Amino acid sequence: MIEPPRPRERTRYKKPRALNVVSLILLLILMVAVYFGYCVWPVINLRLRAKSEMQDFMPQLYRLNLAMGNAPPKQLSPQIIEMRKDVIKKLRDAGIKDPKLDVLVFRSKAVIALEAHFHATAFFPGINKSQVFELAPRAETDATRVDW
Repeated sequence: MIEPPRPRERTRYKKPRALNVVSLILLLILMVAVYFGYCVWPVINLRLRAKSEMQDFMPQLYRLNLAMGNAPPKQLSPQIIEMRKDVIKKLRDAGIKDPKLDVLVFRSKAVIALEAHFHATAFFPGINKSQVFELAPRAETDATRVDW
């Protein structure tokens, strides 16, 4: 008589501990990322506020660009210069403290844009270090005329 095959013994693996080297390294990486994000968040938020404030001026710049017609792109009308001063004032109100804040106006037949150049500082508590970031948020839109 032939014996039926025996069932194989199952291999038993040792379960890893809940707290091991890999989980500690991952936890450390996560903590460093949260710390860095917490310290840099004010700079990111300032850049986003600056871009939002500049986007509010896009319709006005679009109309002024259309009014200037075929004037050379380097030439700025008094209204655009006045609008640039208003943009700088709005950016100051939004929280930009850099005394060297500058707003550039780009205009062409295809694209119009506002670009702000300023510095913002992130402070890292615990290590008592500061990092200065040079920011240049840009708001732009299409400048072509739409005829309905």
